Amino acid sequence: MCASTRSPPTCLTALRSTELARDYPDIDILVNNAGAIPGGSLLNVDEATWRKAWDLKVFGYVNMCRAFYALMQKRKRGVIVNVVGNAADTHDPEYICGVAGNAALTAFTPVARQRQRARTASGSSRSVPARSRPTVWSRS
Repeated sequence: MCASTRSPPTCLTALRSTELARDYPDIDILVNNAGAIPGGSLLNVDEATWRKAWDLKVFGYVNMCRAFYALMQKRKRGVIVNVVGNAADTHDPEYICGVAGNAALTAFTPVARQRQRARTASGSSRSVPARSRPTVWSRS
């Protein structure tokens, strides 16, 4: 299953994520890989641009994790992979919106994984493309 994120960022709202989970309840692996965060400094990126970018990447990932984790928890199996770029580690002031968004997801993923480990056999990981191979935690 592939949910394209090329349409407007609202495609991954909580409602849309819930609809996808309803339509595809038996997936074993969810890969969150989205992003269209523009470059720019703190003074160059306006609020509307910042929110639109985070609606797709940050809130899209969170909403998809919420929707599919609930199903994986019931089945006691499944893996969620959040593909996060390395911007969180670069601290590039000319990509501040992306740096902050990736940092949020970098923090979110292991915290969500801890909760999952305590409750089910599902898991999540952070994958940083081109810098390292993803580490995936899961149990079947």
